[in-house]
Amino acid sequence: MTMFHVVFVLNPPELEYHSRTQEMFDYVVKRFARALKYEQAKDGYVWREAEKIVRLKDKANHEGTSFADLSKDILDQSSLAYAISRIYIDISQSKIAHVFLNNSLGLSLQMPIITEISVMPSITEPQVPGLPLTTANSFGDDDAEEDNMLAKHFTLLFLEDVDGILKDIAAEATESSASLARFVEACKPTMSFLQISNSCGIPLHEIQVMARHLVHWRKARAIPPIHQRDTYIVSPNADLRRLHALIPIYKALFPTIQSLPKLLTFLSGKPKPFSTFIPSRAHRPAYLEILAFLIRHGLVTQLRNFAWLRVTKQIKRAVAAEERRMKKSPADPPLNSQSQEKEKEREKELAKMTSSISSLLSHNNDSDSEGEYEDSIILEPHQASSIESSWLEMMTRDQPPDIKALFERIIKYLNGQHAIEKIAVREGVARKDVRRVLGAFDGFVIYARHW
Repeated sequence: MTMFHVVFVLNPPELEYHSRTQEMFDYVVKRFARALKYEQAKDGYVWREAEKIVRLKDKANHEGTSFADLSKDILDQSSLAYAISRIYIDISQSKIAHVFLNNSLGLSLQMPIITEISVMPSITEPQVPGLPLTTANSFGDDDAEEDNMLAKHFTLLFLEDVDGILKDIAAEATESSASLARFVEACKPTMSFLQISNSCGIPLHEIQVMARHLVHWRKARAIPPIHQRDTYIVSPNADLRRLHALIPIYKALFPTIQSLPKLLTFLSGKPKPFSTFIPSRAHRPAYLEILAFLIRHGLVTQLRNFAWLRVTKQIKRAVAAEERRMKKSPADPPLNSQSQEKEKEREKELAKMTSSISSLLSHNNDSDSEGEYEDSIILEPHQASSIESSWLEMMTRDQPPDIKALFERIIKYLNGQHAIEKIAVREGVARKDVRRVLGAFDGFVIYARHW
């Protein structure tokens, strides 16, 4: 045999024809064909299996065997036929197809699936209730992080029982099995990859690779670490039809805690930090496990805060007034004794100007009209223009040095693109310090909530 074909027949929706065909070729057909070519070149595997199937068909024709019995015989006696059948059944059900060729080559094939959505589907789009709903990006969004690498400030939420995952890892017995098992045992949904790396000593890069492996094989999902001070709501995409099946599972796992419907009722009310639902500090571990359960089954999602910096018209007026004063002042003469005295007077005048900033913000003593300035948003404060930089300097002028320093660190997140909740973990600062800085600029920060 010099050539063989593996044929896959598809019937995708008309509007998805090209994308589905390309996906099937890239993720299933090409990989399966490559494995068959390897086994054929090694010892004629495909030819032997084809001959075996032909002999079984000839025998069935001679003996008058039914098609159903023939199909069963072929699947029982041909590992190639069984592999093709297994691929069809599993891929058709959006599962991972695990096949074994020629008693030597294990192969796992899968089509990429949608694991989460960031917006609710429209009326005309396919509805998939139960899919996690979030805008949190689990891949690196820094220049220093690879695009295809899970972000170091994310973690894993296991979708299967951890003991079962550990048994599967032990059964493989590869060189990386011990390290992978160690990572699975150390991984907690409350700890980021970076924190796990620091606690168990596994290099961060290895953890990110292993985490990606577990996500690929649908053993886990990448999420921001859960925290009791974050806010969680019942997901608008929750599949509440599954609630009756989840209630006994929840009750078996958490028999002494309030019922699942009651907890979901609380989470459906006015959004509050999850800590407000925890009766006491002693209950915290159990309630965090409950939260992981709710996220795992797509019942709740994190409600996150996004912020923009607003420049008020008072700030703009104060900056404009200061610029006019600076333009009116004479040019600096040479620094002789007389000019030194004038310099001291100017320093005193500047001190007076600084002390009167608050009055400049509340009163317009110049000839500016009320309609000359309007509040506006700085879209990218970490890339501020010259005039925007002047506004920012005026906003921070009266703040203590520590507030100014931390504000400079977090200003890049105040563009509506980053959740406030991730600032603390990404910058390695306490949450209370982030709240203190944002509180200091409360009049200049606009918030919006979104998943």
